[in-house]
Amino acid sequence: MKPYLLSELIEHMNKFPYTVAIDGSNDTGIEKMNPITVRIFDINRDKVVTQFLDMCMTDGKHCGTAGTIFAGMDGIFQKYQIPWKNCVGMGLDNCSVNMGCRNSIRQRAQLKNSSIYFMGCPCHIVHNTSEKASSEFTKVSLVTGGVFRKHLLIISPTFPEHFSQLI
Repeated sequence: MKPYLLSELIEHMNKFPYTVAIDGSNDTGIEKMNPITVRIFDINRDKVVTQFLDMCMTDGKHCGTAGTIFAGMDGIFQKYQIPWKNCVGMGLDNCSVNMGCRNSIRQRAQLKNSSIYFMGCPCHIVHNTSEKASSEFTKVSLVTGGVFRKHLLIISPTFPEHFSQLI
């Protein structure tokens, strides 16, 4: 089943636009697994589907560098004769190795196809944004909480003691 599905995916990627995502796992620091997934519009199912393309394995001292990871990824594309010209988007984690302005996977992919749209990981974006917002909210709460408490006590001298301790 796998050879058939893989050949169908490769054939599709050769003819039609696709997006690709890659992420890595690094348990030992000397070997890295980078699964490559692809999103295509499947005309038979009339919807966008995500499919596993291949596992890009890197190892050695430089297994986590942009050059090594991209070389492995590009090697898989060459092995299956997948054209970069059909790649319309790439999803990457937001670290500098992937999305940085110098020596990143993004830069190397742009050399293959300058029209690729790059998407950072939405989970990391939401996490980083909410973390920053919550730290700012804590600062604001400390200030406004004191103002709010004083305001309530001024307008309502009979404000219940147990309730004022909650605020």
